[in-house]
Amino acid sequence: MDDTPDVTDNGVLDTISGIAYPALRLILAGVTVWYSSGASAQPRYFSGLLSGALAGFLTFIFLEPLFAPVGLELANVALWVLALYASMVGMGLGVLLPTLCPGLCFGASIALIVGCFLGISTSIYFPVVGGVTALIGAILSVRGGAKYLVTVATILEFGAISSSLVLKPLVGYIMTIARGYPMYPDDEEPAVSLPIPVDLSEGIVLALAWIAGSILVAAAIVYHDGNFQRLNLVAAFRNGYSQIPAADLDKGKKKSPPVAVKDTPNIPDAFNMFDPADLPPRLAEYANMVYSACEDLGNFFGFQDSSVRNQAEHLLILLSNNRRYMSSHILPPSVQPPSPIHALHAKVFSNYVKWCRAMGVPPQFSKMNASISAPPAVASRVVDLVLYFCIWGEGCNLRHMPECTWFLYHKMMAEYIKSEGYTQTRSLYAGHFLDNVVEPIYSIVLKSMKSSNDHAERRNYDDINEFFWSRNCLNYHYSNVDPSELHDVEVTSSFEPLPGESMPAISEGLMNAPKTFLEKRSWLRVVAFSRELVWGWVYSLQIASGVFWIFNVLHLFWALLEVWGSYPGIQMTGTEVCGSVLVLLARFLTLVYQTLYIMWAFSPEHGKFLGVEADSTFWWWQYIWLSLLVMIPYIFETLIQLYPALTTKIYTSQNDYVQAFLNILYPISRLIFHGASFDSADR
Repeated sequence: MDDTPDVTDNGVLDTISGIAYPALRLILAGVTVWYSSGASAQPRYFSGLLSGALAGFLTFIFLEPLFAPVGLELANVALWVLALYASMVGMGLGVLLPTLCPGLCFGASIALIVGCFLGISTSIYFPVVGGVTALIGAILSVRGGAKYLVTVATILEFGAISSSLVLKPLVGYIMTIARGYPMYPDDEEPAVSLPIPVDLSEGIVLALAWIAGSILVAAAIVYHDGNFQRLNLVAAFRNGYSQIPAADLDKGKKKSPPVAVKDTPNIPDAFNMFDPADLPPRLAEYANMVYSACEDLGNFFGFQDSSVRNQAEHLLILLSNNRRYMSSHILPPSVQPPSPIHALHAKVFSNYVKWCRAMGVPPQFSKMNASISAPPAVASRVVDLVLYFCIWGEGCNLRHMPECTWFLYHKMMAEYIKSEGYTQTRSLYAGHFLDNVVEPIYSIVLKSMKSSNDHAERRNYDDINEFFWSRNCLNYHYSNVDPSELHDVEVTSSFEPLPGESMPAISEGLMNAPKTFLEKRSWLRVVAFSRELVWGWVYSLQIASGVFWIFNVLHLFWALLEVWGSYPGIQMTGTEVCGSVLVLLARFLTLVYQTLYIMWAFSPEHGKFLGVEADSTFWWWQYIWLSLLVMIPYIFETLIQLYPALTTKIYTSQNDYVQAFLNILYPISRLIFHGASFDSADR
């Protein structure tokens, strides 16, 4: 048989890969060099990038020998996940500490590049020398050279990255210098295979390649910035810090009067967190409009007084938090909304508009409201928001069905629009909405969920919510009460009959709505896969314990999102910054040990880890005890949620120890929900 075509095809593929792959690496190196040129213009951003790159690199090279002996392919995946999270944590720390992290990155890079030139391969070199140089760099950075060290650290780190893209052996050589040895325990294969130089001359060549890449990065920065003095470190640190005279600082400043902080009220049911008669300025700005709309809508639809009070406060806090969109630090003036009310309205009702588009009907928004003294565009949006949050507040489990919530809003707003502009005399008892709207729908949901039928006949929240994706739902009235029975006898003849008088109640439609999603289960599946089921209850319990790892991963990711999304757009005190740093470091360190313990627990190789020779059960129990620490914040939050009055007292406490505890445990999330309201300067 003639094998010529296969050889020819393989030769073509080898030729293409031999040309395309190096070309792609060269293009990526050029992009890296050009991208690094923005370091001088965005020091905080590049502080995060530098810290993230260094943290991910060091995490990978020092944890790889601990994962290599596990003997599971999953261990390599876990190693890459930890390296990725280390990079994200490093980015978060670089954003939070832009005057410290560039110095650390600069010192570590200096130690690595010197080690590359000298060919030092001892395990104590980088931990000792790198630690000392990083400490020196941190001191220089804090003393006023942060903006210069960001530039120099960018030159060194991005120079190493771009050079490594061109010369692949450089990565392995830097890893060897940092770790101190090129081999892995028990002759295990590394998680990533890289060629490693064996003699000093080759190492010097690679170090010179690093220097060449750094020179290109420096040239790109100078070309982009045009400021050659930025690279003059001697001049930067020689100038030092010039103190501003106190007289200049006080000039033009107005002295603030002493602020009196009120204690938490002794009557917890008088109001939730803020006294309506003594609101902070940021909440009081829209209070009259919100309270006026609450009173009008509460009487018209029969919402409970306490629920309306809670939602009024809820809406005021949301509006206060949306003030951040009015800052040029968050949004440029050209795209800023006209007011926080416009910003919140667009965000809350974006899905409602999509639902109306799917139903083929126009959205129902308030047109005017004579009881609110405000511009119509603002007053109407306040009415929309108040109605939605009042429905949401009393909806209870109906919140699990978002389309159902939009249906209720759509029908209720349509009914309310018919009354706008007339003298309002309709006043339903507090609880009418709960008794005649929420309770009938919830009863149907409860009856269906408690049904003894199998999944093929039993409807859950998703099945019932599917009914509100059909235009058929618009043929029903939202309440069990006939609208014609709700009008006061004093209503004038100009009040038109409300639509829906002949419509059946929505509860009737839900009762007869079929299940739309087909679910079939059979015992034949168990028989078919019975030969593959080898899990005992012990192994199943160990697998289920992985949920603790997921909790920690998600909480750490949430903390990172808070840092990236909110900081530095909001002002944080020193203790709050330290709290964020502590949360990120503690969560990540716990995640590292959780991952190590659970990998060793499932390892088929029962060897010695961390100098301890033990079976898989021992390592699994270490994982469990450590995971209990991760759950402490969740347990604390659960306990305080059981006592709302205690929650209010803790969050409004002026005790220094309580505030320090909150700053450490909830450094940023507390600011997002309560920061604008708890600002003592605004009270």
